[in-house]
Amino acid sequence: FLTDVTRTFRNRTFRTIIIYDIASSMSWGSVSALNILVATYVFELSTEELAYMLAGPSLLAVGAVWLALKPLGRHLQKPQMLRMALWLMLLNSLWLMPLKIFGLLPDNDSPVILWLNLIYMGLFMFFFLIRIVSSMSIVADITDQAEVEHGNRGEGGFFSVITFTSKISSLFGPLYGGIALDIVGLDQQKLPGEVAEPVLHGLMYAIMLGGIPLLALALVFADRIQVSKEQFDSIPSTLRERRQAT
Repeated sequence: FLTDVTRTFRNRTFRTIIIYDIASSMSWGSVSALNILVATYVFELSTEELAYMLAGPSLLAVGAVWLALKPLGRHLQKPQMLRMALWLMLLNSLWLMPLKIFGLLPDNDSPVILWLNLIYMGLFMFFFLIRIVSSMSIVADITDQAEVEHGNRGEGGFFSVITFTSKISSLFGPLYGGIALDIVGLDQQKLPGEVAEPVLHGLMYAIMLGGIPLLALALVFADRIQVSKEQFDSIPSTLRERRQAT
């Protein structure tokens, strides 16, 4: 067991993936914790509109990712796809809240507000799923590499570590959200439309500060994930030859 643990953490690429995944999971947790409050108090969406915003983009994103993965895989290597998803998640975080803060959006009773939130969430979920699939695919390649080098795949170790770090890191979101609500002074007993404008601005700043810097940190470490396509393309044939010989 100790040998397997040592081999798992000895892999430099995997250690980089762990740090990247911790940062990106903390960013996701922060945005998820505050997103429903921003939609309720800042954009004053009704319960029916909230249902559309939470369910519709997620379902569409799953189908869009399923259709897009193969074409993207033909033109991009897995680390490139991962970095692309992070960059676009970061850029997607920079338009809706600033436009609202600077008063460049229509009033909340306009149907445009719902559509803008649907677009924001749809893009967020699409790139988020691309990120997850790319990460797990790279970890799967690392398990193949481990089998070639040590004769033992060790996928239990690799995937249990990355799943554990993702879950633990996502717990940062509720913790950050609670602290942010105390700082901005949001009274959740108040109805939408009754909250003071400085509190609403504080809520939007909180969701950006919880998501954007951590995404940027994840990008720094994702840029260090250097996986040679040629090297990993040769691994499946090596494993097949070894298994046939066995």
